[in-house]
Amino acid sequence: MGSAYEWDTDNQTLCNHTIPAEIVAKIANKIKAGERFTAYIVIPMWPEGDPTSAPMQAILHWQKRTMEMMYREVVRALRSCPNPANGNLPTDYLLFLCPGKRELGGEHIDILDTPAPGSLAETFRRTKRQMIYVHSKMIIVDDSYIIVGSANINERSMSGTRDTEMAVGCWQPAYNAYNPYGEVHVFRMSLWAEHLKHWEEVFRFPGTLDCTRKVKEMSDYNWELYNYEKYGHPEHILPPGQLLTYPVQVTSDGKLENLPGFKSFPDYPASAQVFGSKTAMIPEKITT
Repeated sequence: MGSAYEWDTDNQTLCNHTIPAEIVAKIANKIKAGERFTAYIVIPMWPEGDPTSAPMQAILHWQKRTMEMMYREVVRALRSCPNPANGNLPTDYLLFLCPGKRELGGEHIDILDTPAPGSLAETFRRTKRQMIYVHSKMIIVDDSYIIVGSANINERSMSGTRDTEMAVGCWQPAYNAYNPYGEVHVFRMSLWAEHLKHWEEVFRFPGTLDCTRKVKEMSDYNWELYNYEKYGHPEHILPPGQLLTYPVQVTSDGKLENLPGFKSFPDYPASAQVFGSKTAMIPEKITT
């Protein structure tokens, strides 16, 4: 979450670091130049903690505002410079993804104590799925630069006057998006193999439309199998990978909507809203 000064609403929120605006400005510049570019953003399905709690719901609300702003700018660029060959959907340029895992039953489950009736633990035992929490803070650019550190993309980490953060950056100038094949590229490819449980030659060039649409196809399918009962899949078939589409629907004009049947996160009460909700009880400085 960030770049609140660009949000359509709540734009007085104290979350004004520029990273989301910078990412989407790069996408818009590429669209206007007639060049391909994709930003893949991997976030946790919900922030660390109880997704029904007021602090987590507030964070999810700021996250929604950030995503709305980013897709708005992508659509604005697409409308000013349409180029169907390079993609004409906002998600052809900006993808939000989240990891999650489902398991099958077996002896490793049967030896566990029986959870309390009506508890979340009982629900999780039945569905045998849970999100994988993203705690790494990393960006890889054009398979030639990587930064790994401690800072989250929020105001607390990025303002420069609050938390102390540190990071290491590594650059391989001999390589770029058109000639990857360096160690940064190898590392990124290994991450994709881990998350997608799959390898294809098209993954070598993540900025291409073919690659972007392949990742969308795979992450959409993983989401369906993660939520097998909602989509009519047999419960004994596991998702082939653990990278899921983030549970929002992006319309062709860049609006964010809930996926059908997913106003709240899987297995949680209705109060665990994907788009969050504001609270007047908690200071913004705590949730931004």
